[in-house]
Amino acid sequence: MVDFQISPDTEVALLLTSTLKAKPDAQPLTLTEYNRVMRGLVERGMRPAELLNGIPDGLMEAAGDRLARLLGRGVALADARVAWSNRGIWVAGRSDEHYPQRIAEQLKNQRPPLFYGVGNPELMNRPSFGMVGSRETSEDVLNWVQELAAERVALGEVVVSGGAKGVDLAAMVGALEAGGGSIGLLANDLAKLALSKPFRTPLRNGNLLLLSASEPEERFKAWKAMERNKFIYSMSKQLVVVASASGSGGTWAGAMENLEHRFCTATYLRHDVGDAGLSALHRLGIPWWGAVDAAPQMTEWERIRKHLLNHGPDGLKNIRKAIEFPGKEGTLKGLLLERVESGDLVRKGIKYAVSDGHQGTLFE
Repeated sequence: MVDFQISPDTEVALLLTSTLKAKPDAQPLTLTEYNRVMRGLVERGMRPAELLNGIPDGLMEAAGDRLARLLGRGVALADARVAWSNRGIWVAGRSDEHYPQRIAEQLKNQRPPLFYGVGNPELMNRPSFGMVGSRETSEDVLNWVQELAAERVALGEVVVSGGAKGVDLAAMVGALEAGGGSIGLLANDLAKLALSKPFRTPLRNGNLLLLSASEPEERFKAWKAMERNKFIYSMSKQLVVVASASGSGGTWAGAMENLEHRFCTATYLRHDVGDAGLSALHRLGIPWWGAVDAAPQMTEWERIRKHLLNHGPDGLKNIRKAIEFPGKEGTLKGLLLERVESGDLVRKGIKYAVSDGHQGTLFE
């Protein structure tokens, strides 16, 4: 059982960013606003907890009264803490021991101010294996998921997933029924799911950890479900995308976001060329799990080169849509877009140069 003590810095994060189970007198800070306040404190050599003694001038322009009203909700904070503690829910701020460090390392200043948790935080210290996929899929695929989950926990890993019905739940249940551990990154309903039948005994036995960046009582919001994708990838040392729609849906969006930001560099696909979404992701450079090409993910220029080799010169027309990652002047993407805009869709000899100094041609 985690000690439900909350550090003064985390108290301030709760006051500034949480509704605290009640309609607040002022709108809680967004992540961007919270980061701005934290930068202002760092510049002044202050800790967040010092805001409880007074707000320095100019900390958040034109919002001083809003900050004061949020920080003045001491009674609401006390009531929320009691309610959460009674349900075994703990809270970790960015500087706390139980804050997910793998997520912090990957997301840096885009990491959430808080994570709410139920269960054994020590599971975050174990090797981790992620599994994500569609809510609706076949029984055969779900059986495959559970078998793979059992194999991974037998190797001493914990299985990481998202807690939703379908692939996510099958992965977590497969790990738990095999006697292993699992971490569920939830988008919503932490308080409710912590009491659900599949999770009650594993939570009690220390085999399960449920984490959410959303408040424990928060209901489903589509953008929160999308945000949760990056947490699953960041928490996983390896990850398999089990099933996906092509070009749409949360699983597809999460895989595409990971291609851009590389939250998990060892990402694979369940080997099923008949799955349109998985086949499309494979064409973008994600290898099949357990297949000959299951090697570390390609670099940015390797993925683009493979895309163009698969699609020919016409692939250049869709390069913006097919490959999403930051492109500055002089990078491979910049050079390709210059070719697209000039209409120069030559089949051979397209030059590339990337920021690490790698140069050559896209076509042999």
